[in-house]
Amino acid sequence: MTRRRFQTGFVRLRKDRAPAWWEGFYREDVVDDSGQIRRKRKSVNLGLLSVVPTKRAAQRKLGEILADINDADYRPRSTVTFSGFVKKYRELKMPTKKETTQHGYEVNLRKHFVPFFGEMRLSEIDTEMVQAFLNQKISAGYSHNTLKDLKWGLSSVFEEAVKYKYLKSNPVPRADLPPEGIKEDAPLPTGSQLELLIADLPYVLGRSRLARRRHVHSR
Repeated sequence: MTRRRFQTGFVRLRKDRAPAWWEGFYREDVVDDSGQIRRKRKSVNLGLLSVVPTKRAAQRKLGEILADINDADYRPRSTVTFSGFVKKYRELKMPTKKETTQHGYEVNLRKHFVPFFGEMRLSEIDTEMVQAFLNQKISAGYSHNTLKDLKWGLSSVFEEAVKYKYLKSNPVPRADLPPEGIKEDAPLPTGSQLELLIADLPYVLGRSRLARRRHVHSR
């Protein structure tokens, strides 16, 4: 495998609009929709001249950004969108599920996941975005069981993305759900209610025996 070149990028001071600011440039490998690695030129705002007073300081800020890219374990980011990966997910994962399970997955994909994450880049969806999605569903009044189902289903999508190396890690497990509500026990009958139940017991038992006799004779 060809070793990636270490890069330092370069910076320039932008004075074309006030206030002046530093712009940094570098190159980043990305994986396109076809799975091919392509090198793209990137630019980034490094801060205002009043905050970053020298070119050397701007270069240091750019170096912090490039630290991950220059790391030996760096993997090119995917440009695939969430909805774009869902197409692959349907092809790769759905055939391994039962038809009833597939239906549940499809409902979640079409009703919940794609409308929210849609055209976001898969590689840019982090735990904060996942939490925003879950919080939206919490505000909408979804039950705790439904929330757990949504979180689990979304996690399975990202697990496939990790499996096929579109992502380094799954952002879903670290998102939080609210605590499950305490289920109240059914109230016990009061003393007067118990007396009524006991008083009606012979009548209820008598009707039950009569019903059994009629059933036996009708057979």
